[in-house]
Amino acid sequence: MNRRQLFVVFSIFLSALFLWLAFRHVPMPSLLEILASTHPQWVLAILAIIFLDLFIRALRWQALLSFVCPQASWPKLLCLEAAGLAVNNVLFMRLGELARALLASRELKIPLSASLSSVAIERALDLGSLLFLFAIVAPFYPKLVPQTLRHSVLFFLFLTISALIFLIFAEEKKDFLISLVNRSFSRWPRVSEMFEGLFNGAAALKNLKTASFCVTLSLALWCADALTYWAGAKALGISLGYPGSILVLSWAAAASALPAAPGSFGAFEVLVENIMVKLKTPLNSSLAFALLTHATMYLTVTLFGLFCLSQIGFSLADISAQTSAIKEKN
Repeated sequence: MNRRQLFVVFSIFLSALFLWLAFRHVPMPSLLEILASTHPQWVLAILAIIFLDLFIRALRWQALLSFVCPQASWPKLLCLEAAGLAVNNVLFMRLGELARALLASRELKIPLSASLSSVAIERALDLGSLLFLFAIVAPFYPKLVPQTLRHSVLFFLFLTISALIFLIFAEEKKDFLISLVNRSFSRWPRVSEMFEGLFNGAAALKNLKTASFCVTLSLALWCADALTYWAGAKALGISLGYPGSILVLSWAAAASALPAAPGSFGAFEVLVENIMVKLKTPLNSSLAFALLTHATMYLTVTLFGLFCLSQIGFSLADISAQTSAIKEKN
């Protein structure tokens, strides 16, 4: 059994374990009764927020690519964003971001290193924005978020901001720094390629207007995503304030980092159920909330993303083969 097969088996096992943990104390009739009481207008609100999320992502990516591809249009980038998220939701090994960079390289006629670097900068902006929002709401929940965790979040936020600032201002000295990396990591040429890509990706942020725009969009993106959980709670008649929805968003984001089947099934349910119970929501309603929000987001993004992928002219088999080949080279 190769490494990929081991990862797949391990991920499926963990997802099954997480699902068992989430469902073990919840009677199915009660769960179905709660889900049957869903207010459809709030589900429609979730759908609107999902497409707002994709729109914001596309605008931000357009700004980040302005240095290498000023002609990139936001509708094209929105389609690529959706396709990448769908790939993440369907294929193992978290190939979505790599697939998105690969598709962008082909569709926009830009080097793969440029599209990969823009995706990497996006992830840094996402991490910094989520940590920032979590740091703001955490003091309101001292019993749920211990001081050590709050301090750790602030530390990682500092590191993320520092790394972005370094990449922005070090871009002028990138030739010297890359040569230094080449000497230090001569056995690993991919390391210098990665650093060069990051410098190029951060180049757009040297412009104060572009940097401010990207940071604002990143914060708006995660604020909008928090509204997804607020609307999900409204759909089930659960009391959840907006600060609480940011806390739930943080737990859901942590679930996506755990090894699990595509779509983070199991990990999402058990962590979101956990935080909702801590926020004084009954266990049955907490699991129903996790299932409703997860299913709505997963189905919407996956179906729309697969449609976009087909419009581009790629199949999942093509994406799997090409991204796996790139991963193996790296």
